[in-house]
Amino acid sequence: MLDLLVPCRLGMYEGVITVEQSAGKPALPTAPVYVVARELITPDIRLPEVLEVALESGADGFELAQDQIALIMNPDDAEDLLPLLARFAERPTLTVSRPLFLASGLQRELLLATLVQCHALGCALVAFPLGDVTSVTDETLDAVQGIVTAAQERAPEVRITVMNDRRPENADVRLWRWLLERTSRWDAPVLMTLDLVGWVCAGGDITDAAHILGRYIAYLRVARAVSRNGGYVAKPPQPADDIYPALTHLPPHVPRALAFGIAESDRERLVVIMSEFLEAIRTGTFALKEGV
Repeated sequence: MLDLLVPCRLGMYEGVITVEQSAGKPALPTAPVYVVARELITPDIRLPEVLEVALESGADGFELAQDQIALIMNPDDAEDLLPLLARFAERPTLTVSRPLFLASGLQRELLLATLVQCHALGCALVAFPLGDVTSVTDETLDAVQGIVTAAQERAPEVRITVMNDRRPENADVRLWRWLLERTSRWDAPVLMTLDLVGWVCAGGDITDAAHILGRYIAYLRVARAVSRNGGYVAKPPQPADDIYPALTHLPPHVPRALAFGIAESDRERLVVIMSEFLEAIRTGTFALKEGV
C-alpha cells in the first residue's frame, strides 16, 4: 500500500489528502468521467485553461454550463472552442440553468434553442432542471411528447435529460418514477441527470433513489454534500476501498462528473489532485459521508 500525500486547498477545505494506491485492489467497473466547468472556472482560470487541465488530468469528457457561454454562439466562438472539446474521448455535455417546465407548461423555445446550441457544440447530452411539474398530467405529457420529438429532429444525437435541484419536492421518488417511466417510452426518451448534492439537500436518500430510478439515470454528478450555515455546499468525496453503494443500481456505462471545486493555483498540483479524484469517481471507490 502506497500513500500519496497531496497538499491542496479544495474549496473551503485546506489540508492534505491521503490517496491510497494499492496493487491489490480488485478490478472494479469503470465509467466515463467528466469535469464540470462551473466548479473550476475562476477569475484566474478561464475556460480554455480548465479544458487543458481536464485533459491533462485524464478526463474523458467536459460539462459546459449554458449561462457561461452565449445562448446562440457566434460561429467564430464555436470555431475556437470546438477543437479543444474534440480532444476529449467523449462528446461534451451541457447543463442549463432555466427549468424545462414552468407552471404554464413545457418551455418549448428554450428547448429548441438549446438543442440547436448542443448540435453546434457537438454535445452528447443536455441537462435541464426539472422545474414545476405540478400541473403535468398523463394527458399533458402526450402533448409534450410531440413537442420533444419534433424538437429533437434538430439534434437527434443529443440525449435530453432533466435534473433534480435542491427543492424538497425534487427528491420525491414517486414523482420521478412516474415521469421517467412515461418519458422513457418515447421515440426521443427524456431520462434523468442525478445531482448527488441536490438530492441530499432536498432530503432524499441517494441509495433509495438509485435503486428505484437507476435504469432511467443517464448522467451522474458526483460531490459530497456538507452542511454549512443552514445550507449545503459541494465538497470532494472521501477516498474508499469499496464501491459507492448507489452505483450498483446504475448501468455501469453511465458517465460520472466531478462536480465540486478544486481551488488550487499551482497548475501541476491541480492536475495531480484532479487526476486522483477522477480515478476514484471512474472506479466508484469513493464515499459521500456528511462532514468536512
